[in-house]
Amino acid sequence: MSLVKATLCALIASLSIVGLASESTVSKHANSHNLKPQQGQKVLMKIKNFVEQKRPGINQISHTDGGTSTKDFTPLKVTEKMLWADESQFMAIQKAVITPWIEAFKKSNTTDFRKLLSLKYIGDRFNYALGSARITRGTIAEYQWKQNPMAISTSRMAKKDSSNYLKQFKNIHDFDLTTVAVVSPRQWRGKNLAIKKAELQVRYDLRGITKSGDRRQDRGPIKVIVALHGKTWKIESIQFWGMQTLASKSPAFKEVTASSGLNAIPEYQRIEAIRRGGYAMSLNDYDNDGILDMYVGAHGPGKLLKGQSDGTYKVAVNSGIADHSYVKSAIFSDFNNDGEKDLLIVAFVPHDPKVEGGDRRSDLILYKNLGKGKFSRVQSVKESTPSSYAMPATVADYNNDGLLDFYVGFPGVKDFTTLAKVPHKAGNKVQGIYTNLGNWKFGSKKTKLTETSISKFMDTQQIYPHSALSVDFDQDGDMDIVVVDDRGRLSPAYQNVGNGEFKQVAQQIGMVNRGYGMGVAAGDYDNDGRLDMLWTNVNFVAKDRLNFNRDQWHADSVPLLDNGGLKAFKGMGRGQFADVTKVLGLEYAGEGMAGVEFLDYNNDGHQDIYLANGLWSGTDEKQDLSSLFVHSTLKNDHGERVFMEIRHKTQSNFMDIL
Repeated sequence: MSLVKATLCALIASLSIVGLASESTVSKHANSHNLKPQQGQKVLMKIKNFVEQKRPGINQISHTDGGTSTKDFTPLKVTEKMLWADESQFMAIQKAVITPWIEAFKKSNTTDFRKLLSLKYIGDRFNYALGSARITRGTIAEYQWKQNPMAISTSRMAKKDSSNYLKQFKNIHDFDLTTVAVVSPRQWRGKNLAIKKAELQVRYDLRGITKSGDRRQDRGPIKVIVALHGKTWKIESIQFWGMQTLASKSPAFKEVTASSGLNAIPEYQRIEAIRRGGYAMSLNDYDNDGILDMYVGAHGPGKLLKGQSDGTYKVAVNSGIADHSYVKSAIFSDFNNDGEKDLLIVAFVPHDPKVEGGDRRSDLILYKNLGKGKFSRVQSVKESTPSSYAMPATVADYNNDGLLDFYVGFPGVKDFTTLAKVPHKAGNKVQGIYTNLGNWKFGSKKTKLTETSISKFMDTQQIYPHSALSVDFDQDGDMDIVVVDDRGRLSPAYQNVGNGEFKQVAQQIGMVNRGYGMGVAAGDYDNDGRLDMLWTNVNFVAKDRLNFNRDQWHADSVPLLDNGGLKAFKGMGRGQFADVTKVLGLEYAGEGMAGVEFLDYNNDGHQDIYLANGLWSGTDEKQDLSSLFVHSTLKNDHGERVFMEIRHKTQSNFMDIL
């Protein structure tokens, strides 16, 4: 099987140390980190060869696992090779039947779908008679598919059956089949234990507009049996295990990007790693005219946008806010208690106090709101400790003195993409709380974070902050802090113990999140008066398959990180939490989780969940790099580089396929 070659890591372009970065500075920095195509090809070939595993000999595998070895257990190194050999075979299966099935349904091409089936195919019929709704919430009705065990579809019937199903849709907006597990017992394998037949456990998701105008989503788990017929993979059976349909006669939201004028904001080609997430967006009424305004960060200069009475936005002119690039966090807050919303800007750039002259720093920038839509920069954040690339920020009054303080995390140049060598300069700050001393002075010595359960990492950097949230999670009247770690370690929950001191208590309170953390949100989903929490992590389905396959090969000690994309914790009172992810049916919400929020979008008094997900691995839908990514991040460090190449029109601006 050929694996798609791709850049898994990318360049973080920095600003100049003093002031704002010029285009030439960024260009020079970028070029110094880029590799020429020839160099890139060599590195990518190394990655490919590293990931691809030849299936071990049958004599190396224990008889308990179907091999000929007399040992009771297969050695871990041999088991690992089996895991990756099976994953490589699955990628071939996906290319042969799963991807073509997706393409056929998107085009409502049942002829091409029929070609994927074996002549002896027998499966469930596609449902095209929904019946009565099981549950109705507002404009959304939920239906449960009812499968008649006597109504089966054969190879000859499949074309008509699938055609009747797809004819219900006027337009198919999206269709996806996500394989979360591959089952292949010994009797379905060849002499060398290569897969000849397999059961694919798949999540089915089709979305479109019906001929009656309803917005409809069909989703649920299905079982797909595939087998080799000669040298060609064919589908032998499809069974629906618990399909549901959601249908809505009217949309809950209306797209207004163009009519609001927000589509006129300049767009910038980003060249830093996709793992760095999005840029800042903060909404508030900074000029007190009763209309929400916003600040939007970007790879280029950020923009202050003034809200208009007609719902449109215009770039604020002569506001006093300079053109700051690489702004990852922006927060409107009243830092001096004068009733005006000031602005904190956090930029993803390095900070060296010896070069920047103490309080004239380019990463933490504060603007005082002078009133009438005018701002003035204040030199207020003094610090003698160098830091590296600020990203998350959150604001609260941590010491209850009536003045707002703020937390900032400094993940540094690298985070979750590399689990091996991590160049982090000893002594560089990775996170900190900046205490408001009054008169626009902030210090970082008054408040400190105390680690109690996070052991020291392999280097001096213990945490890679991606997001942060100020929240009174123990509801004792003072503000605590939760920080989302982006490198597979424990995301800390810092409990405010008074006197400006914090204690890390994530494990003690039952709120344990490990993974490539992205987002966190707080709300009361069950209206019991207790705070509940949501956490998101970048999850890859390839890791689900590997974890499942690991259990098949009795390799319990093979180290694969937690892969929970969305985790829900219910507040139990007295600052304790319980993991209720599976109880709420949230164990699978997609792939590549990102931001998350509690939101009562339909105003029914119950908190709903908005979740951003779907990290696109590859430059088009046929190119799935998740297996390559997972293996690479678990096993090696291939450097943080961008490989320079002329981009094809289908290629993205952040990941090249060479």
